[in-house]
Amino acid sequence: MAVFEAESRESFIEQMVARIEEQFPETYQRLGLSGAMELINHALQKAADHSIQTRGAVQILIELMLDFGNEFQRSPDRQWALGMLRHPTLPDEIKLMAMRQRMTSSTQGRRLVQV
Repeated sequence: MAVFEAESRESFIEQMVARIEEQFPETYQRLGLSGAMELINHALQKAADHSIQTRGAVQILIELMLDFGNEFQRSPDRQWALGMLRHPTLPDEIKLMAMRQRMTSSTQGRRLVQV
């Protein structure tokens, strides 16, 4: 499955692991390397299921999953976000940017901690 044109899946996973470790240190400490890789692989599968193919869109999806849970369960906009993710005609980066804007504005930019 080719999710990205110019970059291999393994390279993307390595870059995202490093990004999670840098941008989400508490989460990375809790997940560890294997948990971070599992989350990234889950996001890649979710991306494939919803025709999300660009690197930027997948990166936003991973960040949203880190902030709001794998199924956005910590977001007050969960149902809207899931519907947007399933939107059949919007370009992937447009729908993921719209999701990020609405979901983060609902929480005033605060990351919601996992309980």
